[in-house]
Amino acid sequence: DAALAYVRSRYYQYYDDGEWKSDGVSDLGRIARQQDFIRRVLDAARAQGLFDVDLARGLLDAAKNNVVVDTQLTIAKMLEVVGVLADLDAGALTGYQIEAVGRTIAGQSVLEPRIESDDMQLILSIFKGEAPLAGATATAPTPTSVSTAATAAAPDASAPPDHNVQGVVPPGGVTC
Repeated sequence: DAALAYVRSRYYQYYDDGEWKSDGVSDLGRIARQQDFIRRVLDAARAQGLFDVDLARGLLDAAKNNVVVDTQLTIAKMLEVVGVLADLDAGALTGYQIEAVGRTIAGQSVLEPRIESDDMQLILSIFKGEAPLAGATATAPTPTSVSTAATAAAPDASAPPDHNVQGVVPPGGVTC
């Protein structure tokens, strides 16, 4: 229940320096916390031993019962993923978000994607398979407030930013 509240919260608040503060980016912060949660789950699973039979069975059951998957994602394919995850440093995963601008449409607050920028085109090229993942494997940010693409300098003009995630997540060493 606590994990669901953490990853679903649009109005996340945290206690810092004797006062409650809010994550002011709503859905973008929620995306950052979801990415943070996935990293922490991967780290916890690796720490317990991904090839432990009980853990593997539990993870597969959780995936089967809670995640809608393509019919071609078989148990064998899931086990292949586990093999890849065994050597993965979740802290080195880079998170990206579609750049967006808040708007009100028909009385509803929405995020309108802005994918025309050079940074977004470079990021999208990774997911299209048109660019190597090398630029996407930089160490993920760990400060409480995660920086944006506008403030994160890209190594060169043809590489995506290290990350462009907005939102508030706990520092990497904080556990529940």
